[in-house]
Amino acid sequence: MLKRKAEEGVRVSILLFKEVELALGINSGYSKRALMLLHPNIKVMRHPDQVTLWAHHEKLLVVDQVVAFLGGLDLAYGRWDDLHYRLTDLGNSSESATPQPPTLCSDSLDTPDLSHNQLFWLGKDYSNLITKDWVHLDRPFEDFIDRETTPRMPWRDIGVVIHGLPARDLARHFIQRWNFTKTTKAKYKIPLYPYLLPKSNSTANQLPFVLPGGQCATVQVLRSVDRWSAGTSENSILNAYLHTIRESQHFLYIENQFFISCSDGRTVLNKVGDEIVDRILKAHKQGQCFRVYVLLPLLPGFEGDISTGGGNAIQAILHFTYRTLCRGEYSILHRLKAAMGTAWRNYMSICGLRTHGELGGHPVSELIYIHSKMLIADDRTVIIGSANINDRSLLGKRDSELAVLIEDTETEPSLMGGVEYQAGRFALSLRKHCFSVILGADARPNLDLQDPICDDFFQLWQDTAESNANIYEQIFRCLPSNAIRSLRALREYVAVEPLATVSPPLAQSELTQVQGHLVHFPLKFLEDESLLPPLGSKEGVMPLEVWT
Repeated sequence: MLKRKAEEGVRVSILLFKEVELALGINSGYSKRALMLLHPNIKVMRHPDQVTLWAHHEKLLVVDQVVAFLGGLDLAYGRWDDLHYRLTDLGNSSESATPQPPTLCSDSLDTPDLSHNQLFWLGKDYSNLITKDWVHLDRPFEDFIDRETTPRMPWRDIGVVIHGLPARDLARHFIQRWNFTKTTKAKYKIPLYPYLLPKSNSTANQLPFVLPGGQCATVQVLRSVDRWSAGTSENSILNAYLHTIRESQHFLYIENQFFISCSDGRTVLNKVGDEIVDRILKAHKQGQCFRVYVLLPLLPGFEGDISTGGGNAIQAILHFTYRTLCRGEYSILHRLKAAMGTAWRNYMSICGLRTHGELGGHPVSELIYIHSKMLIADDRTVIIGSANINDRSLLGKRDSELAVLIEDTETEPSLMGGVEYQAGRFALSLRKHCFSVILGADARPNLDLQDPICDDFFQLWQDTAESNANIYEQIFRCLPSNAIRSLRALREYVAVEPLATVSPPLAQSELTQVQGHLVHFPLKFLEDESLLPPLGSKEGVMPLEVWT
């Protein structure tokens, strides 16, 4: 598509993160070469040249400085998915595996090979990043995991498209970074890489086209940038998170790839978790109904065998995630329990997503990898972008990030705690869409998603998560699990054959009781172990800031 538009005269400017190759195998050099060979109108620059702990983590596409796409979705293998979250993709491979008679001739009239036409995910797109990280990225159509035996890991992400003045602001951000890269890298100080100029804001709302289904709202562009990444410093994403949480009145819904917070002033500095604690304590003191829904991936997205503990990278992220959620004096649940005992369960739910399918005649299950970076507050305010909830994304001085704060200007009647409520059209529709997918509303015609904080709905949410988690554990002995507190217990646990292997028909029958994808996040997994990387390992010698 880029090649076709370049041939039509469109100028395409691309900024890629230049990775440290020993640490991250994304092969951006290959991407640059391949793109620039397509057409002279395609220009690609990489940044930075110096070795750094931090990354350009933003994801942005701007068209004509009037339409902008952003969110958590990388233009990379394994990212495309739909709401079916399929685990398998065999296409017609079972047929093509049947031996065929030898071909006696081959010429231009032969029928082309159409064996892959029935696949959703070709080659590297069929992936399971915990089973195996991507390799040989310059061979896109080669499989790198066995799709006959290994289920893919479904990918969940949230993005947004913006029109008008905020899209113009996002274009200005890209232009600032492009021109900054051009002026700081000698190899780009040539006419081949032109400076870019922003268009006037006075014409920002003269839209040549509008994508269907859009809604009007107030939009503020947010950034995490520093002098190394953009030539200026800003941490407005963190400020927006803190302000939105502090000012929320009824509920928070958070989907994020990471949740590393609760400041100790040393190892972790961002205070997103602290604001959540303060808001819940305020609600408890005032006798107010307030809910916090948190959705996280059940495991960090690093290659590792979780049946043996997961590897040092997985354990490092688990350490800081559990430190935020439930372990240690700075954790959210420790502080809530100290103030209200078990009543914290009336305010907060921490969950992940899982699904199941069939492969090779046996039921299989896999977590749905949550890569979203989103906050919805009170069905009126939404933050969507590339920023994780961790110091890397939020402090500004580390990874570069983009997000938007969306505040509805159009409302519609809804319910909040059983009381009539004017909800924002965009925030309400997005929240109900997410809840519908997560809870399996298509198979539950009487499911009422209108009121996100009433006791009946909150109990249904918790019951669904508990029931699904119990079914998956019974059938697959899934990992991670609350039943496993130590590595010794883990070894004993995986030594037992799951029902899915012992009796596939019975397992399939039990799986009909699963509703949606919601499962409780296992807060007690490996709680008796130290999950920090050993000092002698390559992960152990890295600064802790790499993980936080």
